[in-house]
Amino acid sequence: LTNLFARSLGGGMSDWAYSKWSVRGRIWSLFIQVILEGMLMLIFTHGTYDTYGPIGALMVLIAWGITVQATEGGTYGLVPFVEPSA
Repeated sequence: LTNLFARSLGGGMSDWAYSKWSVRGRIWSLFIQVILEGMLMLIFTHGTYDTYGPIGALMVLIAWGITVQATEGGTYGLVPFVEPSA
């Protein structure tokens, strides 16, 4: 379900950053997305069932899934600049 909107969210963020700061903006956008993805995974794995409860753990897991899909969208925005002849 997150694939329907989150991938385009990451691509949109990458496009917005490109319009402001060129390719460097796309790189920073991807960097921020990956860092956020890692932070959410650490929050999920650090918390136990007793800390967040099942609803809290599910919410963090859904947020992590959204950032995973957004990072894929950001990656698709950066790929053409890696090898322009591709």
